[in-house]
Amino acid sequence: MSGNYLVKIMQSIIILQYYKVIMYMLMQKVFAMAYLSREEIAKIGFKSYGENLQISSKATFYRPERISLGNNIKIDDFAVLANYITLSDYIFIGIGSHLLASGNAPITLENFSTLAYRVMIITSSDDYSGEFMTNPTIPDSFRGCYEKKVNLNKHAIIGANSMIMPGCDIAEGVAIGAMSLVTKPTKEWGIYAGNPARRIKERSKNLLDLEKQFLKSLNPTLKNSGANPK
Repeated sequence: MSGNYLVKIMQSIIILQYYKVIMYMLMQKVFAMAYLSREEIAKIGFKSYGENLQISSKATFYRPERISLGNNIKIDDFAVLANYITLSDYIFIGIGSHLLASGNAPITLENFSTLAYRVMIITSSDDYSGEFMTNPTIPDSFRGCYEKKVNLNKHAIIGANSMIMPGCDIAEGVAIGAMSLVTKPTKEWGIYAGNPARRIKERSKNLLDLEKQFLKSLNPTLKNSGANPK
């Protein structure tokens, strides 16, 4: 292999690394989110809210008086939260995710839940069978809507562009792969993926030990994992 060829390879590697650094810097600038101040959060009118909240100024909340927020929550740009929603502690809601609860079927996210980008969770839907008319411009007497609550239990993580249908509870420790459609409730500590989502393997519980270490680092006297130290 000639020396000139090696030089060209090294130059290509340097250019590639330089390009990656430039792109990283540009992405950091593009995605530099503006978060609401404590005073601005208070003006939204949430039912309740805790401490250490990072809420994007581009997030949207419908009926905020029905929404409860715990502590240590991050809600990114273009997220939409509507109606009866309860977020516990240490929760992340990624860019463009939508949590759309109905009046009779709430959405609950328990501690350490994660929604990646563009996740959709709904608790009501029209009947698609053709037995009923559809869409909200039609009186309910002609529609076959159904409503079922959705709970995301501790350490649930939902991959990008996935959808959780009404009544499909995500059990503790469940991971949903990207671009999955969840049509049935899940069972604890599994990894699910696909359309419709199916259990493909078991998920490690090592993170439970990490949770204990993490909470102890915040409060050395804390004994009960899952409770947010005050």
